Amino acid sequence: MRFLKPEEYRELLTKGIPENVEERIGEIFFENTKLRRLFKQYYGVHLKNILSTPYFVQRMLLPFKTLPSSEGRRLEIETGNITFLEKLILNRRSPYKLKDHIMDFKILSNILYYSYGITKKKEMEIIDEWNNKIKVFYYYRPTPSAGGLYPHEIYIIALRVSGIDPGIYHYNPFESIIEKVSSSYKLRVLEGKLWEIFTGLPEEPWLVGIIITAIPNRQVIKYFSRAYRFIFLEAGHIAQNISLLATANGLGVLPVGGYYDDELISLLNIDQRIEIPIYPLFVGKPKSTKKEIKSGY
Repeated sequence: MRFLKPEEYRELLTKGIPENVEERIGEIFFENTKLRRLFKQYYGVHLKNILSTPYFVQRMLLPFKTLPSSEGRRLEIETGNITFLEKLILNRRSPYKLKDHIMDFKILSNILYYSYGITKKKEMEIIDEWNNKIKVFYYYRPTPSAGGLYPHEIYIIALRVSGIDPGIYHYNPFESIIEKVSSSYKLRVLEGKLWEIFTGLPEEPWLVGIIITAIPNRQVIKYFSRAYRFIFLEAGHIAQNISLLATANGLGVLPVGGYYDDELISLLNIDQRIEIPIYPLFVGKPKSTKKEIKSGY
């Protein structure tokens, strides 16, 4: 297959396209919603004011919509003989107090593979511009993706994982390996960086951070700025897989929305013109003792 020349690609994009591809809304949104240290100060004052006002506190504790004038039917919920998946959902919680623990590398491997790995491949034939048949593979993964384009990448901030040094790694699903992004860190040094970057992360003995990033152009080339909707939706699919898989192994997952974007980008050593952090999750061993979740019914 022949690659398009830049001028051919530009001409293709400008024919009947309802937006300016040079000024994409999604990129502007991402840049304007970054958390920076100066803005964090104003944000902190705002949160303090909101959380000290009873009216707002009450509203936040009732995040429901009801339709009082409509007829309703009560759900018929099975609470006795429930499935393993239903047990996992009931036990999924965000932990804030953790035990000292070491994560088995096999558990990390399973979480990565079953959340966003390549679980199946299918051979297909396509016709190129010279009418030649070419064999290609379509790769299936555990989450849905608009257009089957899978724009996300996963990075691992390893802290307490058996068999690997503390450091930053990238999950390569094509070869089913993790690749070292930077040289190893001393554990306390790496934790210190995390306390600086993640404003909402408790200083507890976390086992691993899992950072979901996105390469928007994988979907923008097909869906333009609407691709950013799919990017955030699909990150949620991956995060839920990670959360349930961790719960199945007696671990807890804390999603963290408060972080300094530019500093996280620097830690992961990614180029924000191409790739952006979307969804950080931290995995730990909860202090609260719950009954072990056993598979089956």
